[in-house]
Amino acid sequence: MHFRVRKNVVQLIRTTYDVERKRGVNTIVGTVSVTNPELTRELSEALTEEEAIEFQSWVATRHRANELREEL
Repeated sequence: MHFRVRKNVVQLIRTTYDVERKRGVNTIVGTVSVTNPELTRELSEALTEEEAIEFQSWVATRHRANELREEL
C-alpha cells in the first residue's frame, strides 16, 4: 500500500500483481482528508489489518515531520 497526497485528500492505493500483464496494478481503495486523516468505518472495513496499521504509521510519521518543520 502506498499513499498519494493530492491537494486536500490522501489516496490510499493498493498494488496487486496482474499475471496477464506481468506487472503491478494500482487500485485506489479510498480517500481521506489531509486535515483530518481518520479512517471511516467503510474504509477501515475495506483495508486489511496490516494496511490499517501501515496507514496509522504513515499518519504518525507525517504528523511528526510537520511538527519538526514548524519547529525549524
